[in-house]
Amino acid sequence: MTCVACAAVLPYIALQFRALTQAWLIVAGDAAGAPLSRADTGLVIALLLAVFTLLFGTRRMDGRERHRGMVTAIALESVAKLLAFLAVALLALAYLRWPALAVSTPAPAAVPSVLAPATVVSSLWPAPFVLSSDFVTRTLISACAIVCLPRQFHVMVVEAPRERDATRHARWLLPLYLAMFLFLPVPISMAGTALVDAAGVDNLAPDAYVQWLPAALGRPWIALAAFVGGLSAATGMVIVATVSLAIMITNEVAAPAMIRGKSEAGSALLGLGNRLRRVRQISIVGILLAAWLVSRYLHTIPWLSEIGFMSFLAASQLAPGVIAGLYWPRAHGLAVMA
Repeated sequence: MTCVACAAVLPYIALQFRALTQAWLIVAGDAAGAPLSRADTGLVIALLLAVFTLLFGTRRMDGRERHRGMVTAIALESVAKLLAFLAVALLALAYLRWPALAVSTPAPAAVPSVLAPATVVSSLWPAPFVLSSDFVTRTLISACAIVCLPRQFHVMVVEAPRERDATRHARWLLPLYLAMFLFLPVPISMAGTALVDAAGVDNLAPDAYVQWLPAALGRPWIALAAFVGGLSAATGMVIVATVSLAIMITNEVAAPAMIRGKSEAGSALLGLGNRLRRVRQISIVGILLAAWLVSRYLHTIPWLSEIGFMSFLAASQLAPGVIAGLYWPRAHGLAVMA
């Protein structure tokens, strides 16, 4: 299971490195998102995130593996991400409804000065939705990944507060939060498609619309907010994913190997906690460096969503075992491994 989790988490962390590098290149003025090899921003990002993850995830070792400081930081980053996304969505709505007002004065050369709202809406309104087999398959695999990714389990179960009030609030706050991120991308996608078509930009992936749209419309403060929101989202996901995977490596691989053969030597187990802490620290650095190498290997994939779906595919391999463990009490672990 730990090996499958590594295969699932590494592309996911690599995706965050790509997203941060892409956002930085757009802020620096490269709207097309230059390749990673220009100035290896990804390696610098990996090293900085390794420092943050070490501070949040290895300060202490206990049986509960709870990190209140990490959860608080993730909560603040989630709010920052939501506010930034909301600002970009409102700008997109303003551009779709009042194009001349949304564009700053003077308008950038890449943005048309006059674009009728009716033209935008009518030309971008999607065709009638067809329930294809590809859509059903991707939705099913994504649903499996929600419960199979280590970071999801770590936040929902390990880091879950024991207070009943927190659980009662989370029951409606989390669906509301997810619903907002379900609808906010719609105006951003419509406005981004209109601007890309008008500007003749061919090699800009839709993943970059959130960062590119404010810059193209001449709104530097919203572009800065989008960059901060993207930075918050990526760092939060990297920290949680890395910590959860490092805990699996420490508990499922390193600890049994250290304890095996030393059950009768009590003195040999006295320093186990310190050794496991070092193993976790090494694991965190190794995971992030391995994810950086994966990001360089996958640099030819243009869309970030495809890299994320690779992670979902790997995590969904655990779904049959999880379902069997829930509803088939007599199921054996060897069958899951086979």
